[in-house]
Amino acid sequence: MLLLNKHKKNVEGRYYQNDSLTKVKEEWNDGNKKVLLVAPTGSGKTVTAGLIIDDEVNNNGGKVLVVTDRKKLTRQFAERTEADFGIPCGIEMANEGHGGEDVICTTVQTVTNRIQQGKFDPDEFSLLCFDEAHLALGAGFQSVANHFSDSRLVGLTATPRRGDRKDLMAFFNSMVEPVTLPQLIEQGFLAPLTIQNIPIQIELRTKHKTGDYDDEEISHAIEPYLDACANSLIEHGAQRCSLVFLPLIKTSKRFTELLNEKGFNAEHVDGEMGEQAVNAAIKRLELGKIQALCCSQILAIGVDIKPVNLILNLRPTRSWTFFVQVCGRGTRTFIREKDNPKSLWPDKTDCVLLDPTWLTEEHSLLQRPSVLVAKDEEEAECIDMALKKGGGGDLMQAVAGAAHEREEKMRQKLEAMAKRKARTVNAMDFMLRMHLPDYADYEPLNALEARPIKSALSEKQMAWLVKSKFDLESIKNFGHAKHILNALGERAKAGLATMGQVKYAESLGYKEKTGKEAFDSTFKEVSEFIDKNIQKPAWQAGWQRKH
Repeated sequence: MLLLNKHKKNVEGRYYQNDSLTKVKEEWNDGNKKVLLVAPTGSGKTVTAGLIIDDEVNNNGGKVLVVTDRKKLTRQFAERTEADFGIPCGIEMANEGHGGEDVICTTVQTVTNRIQQGKFDPDEFSLLCFDEAHLALGAGFQSVANHFSDSRLVGLTATPRRGDRKDLMAFFNSMVEPVTLPQLIEQGFLAPLTIQNIPIQIELRTKHKTGDYDDEEISHAIEPYLDACANSLIEHGAQRCSLVFLPLIKTSKRFTELLNEKGFNAEHVDGEMGEQAVNAAIKRLELGKIQALCCSQILAIGVDIKPVNLILNLRPTRSWTFFVQVCGRGTRTFIREKDNPKSLWPDKTDCVLLDPTWLTEEHSLLQRPSVLVAKDEEEAECIDMALKKGGGGDLMQAVAGAAHEREEKMRQKLEAMAKRKARTVNAMDFMLRMHLPDYADYEPLNALEARPIKSALSEKQMAWLVKSKFDLESIKNFGHAKHILNALGERAKAGLATMGQVKYAESLGYKEKTGKEAFDSTFKEVSEFIDKNIQKPAWQAGWQRKH
């Protein structure tokens, strides 16, 4: 039965946000109840979640429980969902109780308490939505998932690196990643990131071999360098809206004093000031009444200050999540006329990440700008080397250089394979030609993806691969096959030649005769070429000449 939309939707969603809804539903239809949705920082995670919630409530007649790890995020989620989709959201938190709304927003601490008190039935919600899903392996989120074990679940997180994905995939059944941070930057949805290496070498020593660095130790280590860091900020941030992260409140206050002594208008904020005072300071920065805002960690999560186009992080960390959250404060775009006409800041063209040199015995545990875009440690090392050689630079150019280097290594591996079947398509070769090196030599994220393709794929999917002339032995597992099928689908949408056409056209000398690659040509172009150049039987050719 088709349900009428009960609420007024005020947003349509960007293409990748709508793709997220489609792909998540496909995973659910395939029997994967717990789906991890990767949404890069600044991509509009709340709108993406809202589209999924809107579909669940208005089209399926379901009820949704949204679980976050912070009170502030809970309120923000509820307010945005109501404003964007017109769906009333109840808040279950501390002394507040919901009023039977279709969408209930709560913190993980509150809902675990309510479950223990017997206030939520296990079948009360058709869908769970976990915000900040990188925390889903924690005891609280696990308790919620176990209580509502029959509910479908979608978890949202910023782009994790591969190692983190494998950890999360111990819980989630499948993962959806419709768009990446580099793609959002290339398409203009997020601001380009420029890395500026500053020649300040800070020696960092710690007694702790595990966990994050100790704030007191960091504060002590950077104290002698605060003056030099302030000078670098002033040099690079004279015309920029700046955000500075430091290890302790006292360090942040001292750094703010140094900036003001040098004539750079800065303010400090911390959690002890109260929400109203912090918001007032944020507004002054947004309007351009001050040049910089310094803090310890308070502005790393749930804060969008769009004009920010310079970030100085003087709080080194082993935490991938914290580093991404810090850098993510500068990825939003800012067009003054549209976003805040009262602001004195000009339109944003990029965001500079000032990157001091941290000298530490554990380099691999110190997060660097490369982790914002790298899929794994190998790619991160290539990007770091490119940035180091150039003294910084455009992060996307470093990514392109690393991707080229990686593709070349894979091509060499491909050429070295003993058995290369000339009449079939090799999976690695296909993914490299699609410029998807991350999926060329694919490693499965979980047991489901590791299944052999003959037992995991449907007859229709297998038939598509066979028709596309793939060497089935080159497809490593079900996860590998899924990415290949997705890429074939994208080719079909773009009107490009089928792989069967490509192989046949190449055998007829397509490139030599047209000057183009058959792989990059359209279905129509290759079809016309094959019709002209097809090797016809002698009797048929003679018959055509006579007639």
